[in-house]
Amino acid sequence: MLSRMKSRKGFTLIELMIVVAIIGILAAVAIPMYRAQTIKAKMSEGVRGIDAVAGAVGDWYNENAAWPPDMADATAIYNTLGVGVDVTGTGAKLSSIAWDGANVRITATFQNVAATVDGNTVVMQGNIEPNEAVNWTYDSGLSTVPIKYLPKK
Repeated sequence: MLSRMKSRKGFTLIELMIVVAIIGILAAVAIPMYRAQTIKAKMSEGVRGIDAVAGAVGDWYNENAAWPPDMADATAIYNTLGVGVDVTGTGAKLSSIAWDGANVRITATFQNVAATVDGNTVVMQGNIEPNEAVNWTYDSGLSTVPIKYLPKK
């Protein structure tokens, strides 16, 4: 009788199954979110390059009351605006960047980020606000990078 009264140590099978189910549910939610955040972090370098060009274009507009001339690549952007954007380095996140003055757009193509992003483009559209400030927005109709990977503006 005394041997029956001894407390048992350990977990029952149902307790272990519940723990495994909870871990499985958490993993099913957490892993995709982790991947998306990793892609966003890698994209931040390329987005910083786009933002630098956008700022320089805005400064040009404020100083000259006109948009700068078209620039088809990073070298032309550097020579005209003085903004260096890495498109050739080993870890460069942009493969190309261009300024279209006629349509007031910056177009950048990503590389070295993730399979869902590489080769896709982000298009930033410039607009003049009533206070003469230049406002930049993502053009979701022309951009091919999934919107969930773009930083909030």
